[in-house]
Amino acid sequence: MFFKFALPSIVLFSGAGTTVYLANGEQETTDLVQQKPKGSRVSTQTLHRENYQLTFRGFGTIEARETIKLTPQVSGRISETKNVFEAGSYVSQDEILFLIDPREFEIELSLVTAELAKAKENLRLEQGRQLIAQHEWLSLDAETRNLSKSTSLALRQPQLETIKAEVEIAQSKVDLAKLNLERSQITAPCNGVILEESIASGNTVAPGDIAVTIACSDYYAINTSLPISYLNYLDLPQSGVPQSDLIVKSMGTERRATMTSLLAEIDKNIQMAQLRVHIEKPLSHPQVLLGAHAEVEIPASNLTNVFVVPASLLRQNDTLWILSEENTLEIRTVQPEVTNNGNVIIREGLTDGEQIITSPLPLPVEGMLLRTEN
Repeated sequence: MFFKFALPSIVLFSGAGTTVYLANGEQETTDLVQQKPKGSRVSTQTLHRENYQLTFRGFGTIEARETIKLTPQVSGRISETKNVFEAGSYVSQDEILFLIDPREFEIELSLVTAELAKAKENLRLEQGRQLIAQHEWLSLDAETRNLSKSTSLALRQPQLETIKAEVEIAQSKVDLAKLNLERSQITAPCNGVILEESIASGNTVAPGDIAVTIACSDYYAINTSLPISYLNYLDLPQSGVPQSDLIVKSMGTERRATMTSLLAEIDKNIQMAQLRVHIEKPLSHPQVLLGAHAEVEIPASNLTNVFVVPASLLRQNDTLWILSEENTLEIRTVQPEVTNNGNVIIREGLTDGEQIITSPLPLPVEGMLLRTEN
């Protein structure tokens, strides 16, 4: 009898316990649902006004200030070259590169010098005859002189002019012979490096033969291109005064450089402005090489009181994602002033302390609820 009454009680008690447990579980679930955060989680960055130094980067190819192809101006056999005469050799301005056998030019100079001496002697004799002719002319009576139809002939003026012309011709021959003798010494027109040479001692050369090609190395030059809008931020050279403090990077080396001019013509292929940059003493350490590609860093304006935003955060149609005070998404249109080195510079349309969203949103909708990772 005891078991008959006890069993229902146990079952009843168990059922009541289950009912209580289920009720408590439902309450906990409801609490969890109520406590679940709402809105997409985002990362943000606080905006502050700051000063920003613009630095533009351009690219170009290093080239010589001037490349000169030397050709002899006289013919002859090469009798001597400089000690080291090959591609890559350095030369100094006015250094003798090679000699053309000068003997023929020396003989020619001696001959024409003798002709000049003879012509000058003839002139001296004729001037003596002039004095005699003048004396004879003055000894004639006035009536006879008046009857003379040609005073100049009587005074030997044509003879004098002819001999003077002969002296001038002889002097010109001497000058030309001296010039040809000088031209038999071929000198370097500038400090530089030999790029190509095609002669050796014993070779015969003539005017028009390219004997050696020299790259002048007082400075090397780069033409680098920048967007035309960047010119507003550059301190361009004025009245021939270059802008210093540029840096050229090429093949693992860095060299100081100067901007000497803004070229008058844009690069028609890419519609950009062209700047002329000089690297002084390019052969000094660390040496830069002709034809190498180079990156040019150009310091520009120092912008004050601006917002600097990573360019990756500028969204479609020049918009930024701003976290509003109500923790909602605001898609705000801005007007970037300039883009520089991965940053967008903005002056207006933002406020100090605002939060810009830095993380991606799959489907951004104006006003959608957001929450920060904090």
